[in-house]
Amino acid sequence: MKEFVFKFGIASVLIVGGFLAVCVVAFPRFFASSEAAINNRQNALVSPTQNTRLRSVDNATDVPEAEYQSRRARIRQLFDESNFEGIVKEGDEIQAVWATTGGERYAKLILEVIYTFGYSRIADGHPEVRSLSEKYATVALERADTYSLESERYLVMSLGYYANLPSFNEAEALKLRNSSKLWLRLLARLERERDTSADPYLALQKQLSAPENPYWNDEGSNPVAKSKYEAEMTEYNAKRKWLSDQYRLRNVAEVAEPWGTKFLANVYSRPPFSRDELSGLLSEYQIAESLRRSILKARNDLVPNSRR
Repeated sequence: MKEFVFKFGIASVLIVGGFLAVCVVAFPRFFASSEAAINNRQNALVSPTQNTRLRSVDNATDVPEAEYQSRRARIRQLFDESNFEGIVKEGDEIQAVWATTGGERYAKLILEVIYTFGYSRIADGHPEVRSLSEKYATVALERADTYSLESERYLVMSLGYYANLPSFNEAEALKLRNSSKLWLRLLARLERERDTSADPYLALQKQLSAPENPYWNDEGSNPVAKSKYEAEMTEYNAKRKWLSDQYRLRNVAEVAEPWGTKFLANVYSRPPFSRDELSGLLSEYQIAESLRRSILKARNDLVPNSRR
């Protein structure tokens, strides 16, 4: 019997703990392990094209705010009523209207639908929740460029794999190959946008302090002092935003990397998949060497002949 493994654990925490956490502004102050590490990135910080997609991406074609609130409330009401058919109807309508345009609110509504399928009150008697969850997530991930990396992470984690099977048939292999590429795309994006030269977790050496406001003293009427303060505040806000983004990227990566490693290892440890195919994909997606080694080792640990 096919045992389907779902990635609902962390996604449930996201929504139970407040699904809008993906949009909450990060802590008001962040610290750097060294001032030099921050300054080295100054050009990137002030670049108007710099966007780590950690916050909602502006999208005029996204679900309107009022409709987002209305549909989210309706999904939760249907969940309270254990109305499986109603939830599916909502999910189908959401994808029919916004799947081609995407957006942060669209992604979060799809996650709301997928979240309900993780509960027995909805899933019991409806084995199709497995395929529905993957369908919704896979379609939504086609527009991952229109919403945050955090929402992308939870959608990718909704993809499952068949466990305890010696091999996969053609249909299963096709689906799992596509899911693997979605995982690799997420891991590659995280790698590109993270900067490991500064550790936002370490608040040990120096606090990032705001520049002194000249309006607090007699220099407030000095245009030179005012101009200097405004320039320093622009730099300070850019540094703080960058540290905020790096902090959140670290949180995303700390969950996504081990989950992605396990997913890829389980898939590529069984026919028709092979170590060589996995190795080629890791190169194609330019996965960092340390993570590449971890993924291949995890895969090899599941295969008696690790070169297979």
